[in-house]
Amino acid sequence: MSSGAGKGGGAAVKGLRLLTLTRAAEGFGFHMYTNREREGQYIKSISPNSVADLAGMLTGDRIVRVDGIDVTGDTHHQVVEKIRSGTEEKKILVIDMETEDEMKSRSEEINPDDAIVMIPRAPPPPPPKPVEEPDSSNDHLPDLDIVSLDAARKNIQGRRAKEMIKTRGWKESVEAYNQL
Repeated sequence: MSSGAGKGGGAAVKGLRLLTLTRAAEGFGFHMYTNREREGQYIKSISPNSVADLAGMLTGDRIVRVDGIDVTGDTHHQVVEKIRSGTEEKKILVIDMETEDEMKSRSEEINPDDAIVMIPRAPPPPPPKPVEEPDSSNDHLPDLDIVSLDAARKNIQGRRAKEMIKTRGWKESVEAYNQL
């Protein structure tokens, strides 16, 4: 059993491994295929950060057992059905091709008791939410009548003049207005 560089920056553990996969909404996150040159079902691809990826499954692994049941002689369809049926949690025994070839060269049988029990990695944290820019539009401000300072003075003077006319009369108001 050896280890090599894996996805996600950690070391990928190779050898005979017992993986625990808990089905997510999008499934387990791997595809398998029948290898015509070798007996069994092999992992074709693994979605990054999927349940299978976090559990330690590697591209090229051969599926040996599903929930303790030997699947080495099963068809592709039979293995898929065993993985899909039953509980949401699956115990899948896998072996990489290199380790399998080494064992065959020594005439060793695959013994599930020799498997490395893998502990799934934690999923990566979600990406940070983008910082929302404050709304620079004036949509949230009430409509204001913006006038120049000169227009405001004239408005005030006009109101004062109207008040003076009401209280003093026209002639006196004109005289008082001119004194401003």
